[in-house]
Amino acid sequence: MKNVFLFSLVLALLASCQPKATDICKLSGTITNADSLVVRLIHDRVADTLQLAEDGTFSFDLKSEKPVNATLLIDRNRASLYLAPGKTLIISVDAADFDNTLGFDGELRTTADYLLQKSKMQSEWFKGYRDRYLLEPAAFRAARDSFLQVQRDLLNGYVEGEGIDQGFAEREDLALQFRYISDLTYYPGGHKYYAKLDTVILPDDWESFKDGLDLNNALLMEVPAAQSFLNNYISEEAQKAAGLKGDVWGSPEFLIAKIDFIKKTFTDPVMQEKLIYSNIDQQLDANGPAGAESAIEDYLSTATDSDQKAALQKKVDDWAVIANGQPAPAFTVVDMEGNAHTLDEFKGKYVYIDFWATWCGPCITEMPPLVKLYEDYKDRNIAIMSISVDKDKPAWEKMVKEKGFAWFQFHDETNMNDLFLVRYIPTYVFIGPDGKIINNRAPRPSEAAVREMFDDQKGL
Repeated sequence: MKNVFLFSLVLALLASCQPKATDICKLSGTITNADSLVVRLIHDRVADTLQLAEDGTFSFDLKSEKPVNATLLIDRNRASLYLAPGKTLIISVDAADFDNTLGFDGELRTTADYLLQKSKMQSEWFKGYRDRYLLEPAAFRAARDSFLQVQRDLLNGYVEGEGIDQGFAEREDLALQFRYISDLTYYPGGHKYYAKLDTVILPDDWESFKDGLDLNNALLMEVPAAQSFLNNYISEEAQKAAGLKGDVWGSPEFLIAKIDFIKKTFTDPVMQEKLIYSNIDQQLDANGPAGAESAIEDYLSTATDSDQKAALQKKVDDWAVIANGQPAPAFTVVDMEGNAHTLDEFKGKYVYIDFWATWCGPCITEMPPLVKLYEDYKDRNIAIMSISVDKDKPAWEKMVKEKGFAWFQFHDETNMNDLFLVRYIPTYVFIGPDGKIINNRAPRPSEAAVREMFDDQKGL
């Protein structure tokens, strides 16, 4: 009798560990003539790899307790998808004729069809985007109002005729609204750029498009366009409220100001927690926990979302590995001739690392100051190196040769920049002659603080 009980208990425990069918978003289908048998599914800042069989068929189960907006990347093409727990979506496409063959089946076919038609509509709109930015404010506003109505007519047609999920329809309407708000927000800058103007005079009621917004609607946290609006809104208002001047992005003071503003502005507790998490998470990605320890500790001690807490704690733990004073992670990079180089080669010297890419505007802006920095310190006990994170290695080689950069030029072929938690570029790291990190987020070449940091070092 005892053995029967134990066997039943084991079965029950095993069953409890398995995801429920209602927690699984099922995606399958056939993709033919793709350049690779590997495609990617992007969702919630995660990239899942989907392996195709030789005949192009695939099946993928995504565990999620809530609907997921995702993008399927096939070669150079992409398809916007909506996945929901307990429901299936089947995709079929000939990658060699993507636009004309993409089709769907399954319980979520109608929603996928809508997203496909929306994508085609947006593509047509963006073809004339430059010409629309040349329009005067009233004309641009009228054109964008008209396009919003066309988009909503498309959505309503699917809701009424095809029976799209109501929850999806609510989020999608918010997505259309906040994409509209974003376009009107960025119009002044775009108009000045394309019309080559220094100023643009807007109608007095220009920002009426923000009237009546319910910023405490928790659904906004499930709409990327709304999240983008909220991030910008919080940043602008928090900086003004705290009286912070200049470029304060990434500073602990700015993070604290944003958290204070969130707590005063957003009454929905779940929304408030997610917004605070998002801003702390961004801070960690940019500059780590330094200076923001109290805000991080406060969040970890009061937050209720266990997944967010675990993700944040992991980032804090990862940063502890590269904290100032810790040994720099060992890494291998290659030079222009393909020769491998390691950090150990530079033991006994100070090392200033510039993580960059040829496509990164701010990185290129820092190059002239870096040239000057190298010229001023090249005879001192320091190795200045630029490590490119370019995926396009020939583009890196071409730029280095054309510009004639004289300091150490290396290429990161194995994503070793991940060891230094590089999430934004340019990123600068300063290492001592003993191989220990002096500053895991060192000043930029254009900042006076970088020379002060160098000159403070004994033996440099």
